[in-house]
Amino acid sequence: MVRSAAGSVLIDGLYGAEAEGYHTPPAAALAMLRAARAPFDGVDLVLATHFHEDHFDAGVAAGFLRASEKTWFASTPQAVALLLARAPELAPRAVSIEAPEGVRVGRDFGPIRVEAFGLSHGKVNYAEVQHLGLVVTLD
Repeated sequence: MVRSAAGSVLIDGLYGAEAEGYHTPPAAALAMLRAARAPFDGVDLVLATHFHEDHFDAGVAAGFLRASEKTWFASTPQAVALLLARAPELAPRAVSIEAPEGVRVGRDFGPIRVEAFGLSHGKVNYAEVQHLGLVVTLD
């Protein structure tokens, strides 16, 4: 979570069970996050670098976005498609960012500026995975 007077952005925070074994928040904090309860309420933008479950889970993201009705979601077309397959009603707040490898694409979400650029997630394994690097500017 990145927060300033301009807004707040959550990056790769709505992950699934595949993240188990990594350093993740305690269960109580994770429950507050997933329910969009303080201090995780009022998030302006959720970003996911790619659709792998240790970075993004469509069900978890849908639950968060339903609980936080003003939050935008942006990611790769693959991740957005998974989210909308689970929760088509979120389409007005779900933005696909297509950024081929090495190409930088800018997008503004109110006062939050996101520049995404395509990254390889593997040239052999995972070559089909759309993967974004993200530069977020607040203030």
